[in-house]
Amino acid sequence: MPLLGALLFALTLASLPNNGLRCCENYLAHLADTALIMLSWLDGHNISILITNEPLWTDLNATHGVWLEPAQALQLLNFIPATVVAHQALRMDPKSALLLLAFLLTAPGAE
Repeated sequence: MPLLGALLFALTLASLPNNGLRCCENYLAHLADTALIMLSWLDGHNISILITNEPLWTDLNATHGVWLEPAQALQLLNFIPATVVAHQALRMDPKSALLLLAFLLTAPGAE
């Protein structure tokens, strides 16, 4: 049951519109220009820079960009960690469903 609740929470969260949130706009721009960003990091650096945090996420974005539009990739990037966190919370304490529901009701775009 926690997995089903977590999937429902994550699907709902990932489906909320971004309503012009600046962070979402930045992520969408980042997803759209992943190849250029990676090339700029490689310019003048050795290849080991690609295993640090930001380039690692950019590499993941590039992988998603092959088969998803930027908005869909952003939804996927929201869906996966939301599922994991919600599943852990519901598995540890089923009452955390109330906290997850409160989060969804107050999340930007939930109006």
